Amino acid sequence: MTGSSLPAITPPETAPRVPTAARRAPALALRLSERKALLFASDMLASTAALLLVLHLRFQAPVSWATLARAPGWFVLLAGLWTAFALLLDAYDLRRASRVGSGAGVGM
Repeated sequence: MTGSSLPAITPPETAPRVPTAARRAPALALRLSERKALLFASDMLASTAALLLVLHLRFQAPVSWATLARAPGWFVLLAGLWTAFALLLDAYDLRRASRVGSGAGVGM
């Protein structure tokens, strides 16, 4: 039996291997200043929400825009202090902010 009725097996065509980093979902293409502004805005939103929660838990103030309108000084003071200390401590260094081990939870 020199001839075989089985077809010849050929290797499947393979696509070129793509590095893992290239297969990730595309990241937001933000400039450095836009990333810092987004980080600052999210910090301001979180600190405002935390102050609203404290005012609600401690003084039974409603969690609403009315609370913010009745005591805007507290929110302005918090934002001003946060901004001053963030600038003094270089809190918006994006290299450091991107590392998980360098955040506020490290000492906890």
